[in-house]
Amino acid sequence: MKMIKTITSTALLLCATSLAQATVVIQSYASNTGFDFDYGTWPGQLTLSTTGIEIAGTATNSGGGGNNLSPLDLTGESTLEITAQILPGNASSNFNVILFTTPGTTPGVSSGYQFSFADFNGASFTNVGLSLASPTFNGANGPADLSNITQIQIQGTFADTNAFALKVQSVQAVPEPANIALVLGTSFLGFVIFRRRILQR
Repeated sequence: MKMIKTITSTALLLCATSLAQATVVIQSYASNTGFDFDYGTWPGQLTLSTTGIEIAGTATNSGGGGNNLSPLDLTGESTLEITAQILPGNASSNFNVILFTTPGTTPGVSSGYQFSFADFNGASFTNVGLSLASPTFNGANGPADLSNITQIQIQGTFADTNAFALKVQSVQAVPEPANIALVLGTSFLGFVIFRRRILQR
C-alpha cells in the first residue's frame, strides 16, 4: 500500500510538471525585473515592483523596451499571451509585443503582435492572447523563427505621442487547451497502466 501511495504521488507530480512545462514564460517582470534596454520616450519613466513593470510618467506611444533571452523554442505553443493592467492617464490605443530571432545578426527578422488597450482594464491584471501563427506584422527580413526566439520587445505603435500608461507582469506562450488535456491524459493513462502492473504482481 505504501508503494502504491508513493507511485500515486509521483504520478500526480509528473502530471503537474507536464502541465507547468506546457506554458513557456518568455519574460516575467515581477520581482523588480525590468528591461535590458529602453528607447524613445520610455527611459526614466519605468517603475519596477514585485508585481510588474510600470510604464508611465511622461512615456508616450513613441517608445519601447526589451529583453535579450536565452534561445526559446515556441513551436509547440499556439498563443502569445501578455498579463497587463492599464494605468491612470493612458491615452494610447494599441501597443506591440515583438519577438526577434538573433536581432544582432539578422536585423529585421521578427514577428510583431499588436494588442489593444481596450482588452485590458485598470482594476486588475488581465490575460490577453493573440495567435502566434498570425503576427500583425513581420520584420523587414521576414518573420521570426519560433524555434529560436532570442529577444522580446514591448513598444508603442509610434503612430503618435499620446500618453502611454501600462503595467506589465509577464509575457508567455501558451498551448491550445486541447494540448494541455492531452498531456494530462497521457500522463494519467501511463500511471493507470503502471499501477495495474504493480497490483498484478
